[in-house]
Amino acid sequence: MQIGFTNDRSIPETGKAVIANRQLSDAILASAIGLKGVSPVARQSLASRLSGLMGGGCEDGKEGGNQN
Repeated sequence: MQIGFTNDRSIPETGKAVIANRQLSDAILASAIGLKGVSPVARQSLASRLSGLMGGGCEDGKEGGNQN
């Protein structure tokens, strides 16, 4: 997993750090954006960004799916 940060809301072209351990990467993602993760806002942000990248018409993340 690569991690990158920007000062604006853009998606960075390259990562700043790499976590090579798959189990650790999965645990970090699950703790942040998993169904019972600590950050529902991060989950919503990621869903909205991925939807936009994949050509979805949902900017607010409320189209379909379970929002719990």
